[in-house]
Amino acid sequence: MTDGTRRLILMRHAQAEWQSDRAPDFDRDLNRRGIAEVAEAAKLLRGLGSPPDLILASAATRTRRTAEAVLRAMALPERRLICSEKLYLASPEEIFAVAREVGPMIIQLLLVGHNPGISEAAQRLVPGAGLSDFDTGALCEIQLELPEWTALGDGSGREARYLRPRGLFELWT
Repeated sequence: MTDGTRRLILMRHAQAEWQSDRAPDFDRDLNRRGIAEVAEAAKLLRGLGSPPDLILASAATRTRRTAEAVLRAMALPERRLICSEKLYLASPEEIFAVAREVGPMIIQLLLVGHNPGISEAAQRLVPGAGLSDFDTGALCEIQLELPEWTALGDGSGREARYLRPRGLFELWT
């Protein structure tokens, strides 16, 4: 990547257990389909080239488990993952605010979050890309022309590529 070019990968957590009265939403874990989705998503991430310098994830169980599985699948050290309660059900503005706190040494950032915020953030970063709501386990690679993360905001994406775990929808429906 050239000077001023950064890569942001926005990812929606994999499929989680249904919400019940027994457990709060924050504590919902991945279900069997989610475990399969995150394994497929990790393959997609490996196919994008070099791994992210940092992974930021919501501290909710389903997003944390998604990010941890990606971390393991890509053989990245644990120090590359930071979980934040600020990303739990975050709006695009909150997602941008967390990403803006990333230091200048981070060129490639993976951010794992929730809908609708994660989808809306992608739509706002690259408004002409025709992006819609993310499927569970899906990710969107966004090329940015930014001198630093503090400049992240609406329209800062140059191009976007949406990827979703393939074949799993037929397998699990």
